[in-house]
Amino acid sequence: MPLTIDSCAAQHIGDREEQQDRVGIFPHPSNRSALLAVLADGMGGLSGGALAAEQVIHAAKTAFNGYGPGVEIDDMLALAINDSHHSIK
Repeated sequence: MPLTIDSCAAQHIGDREEQQDRVGIFPHPSNRSALLAVLADGMGGLSGGALAAEQVIHAAKTAFNGYGPGVEIDDMLALAINDSHHSIK
């Protein structure tokens, strides 16, 4: 019996002028049994927080798309974290 996952994401801006938080839910492009969910918390309204969160989502999706046989999951996650860190810096 195949596993089925229904997912959604919701946000509430609260009293801030800008929603900086980002969420991404990505199926793997070639492995139907792999899914990545990413939550990138903003910077509390500081300048550039939305862009920084977008960078995290982008780096995670890019690293996940390259994930396949012979790649350890912890290496894929480390790549996503390091790439997003360097992009934000």
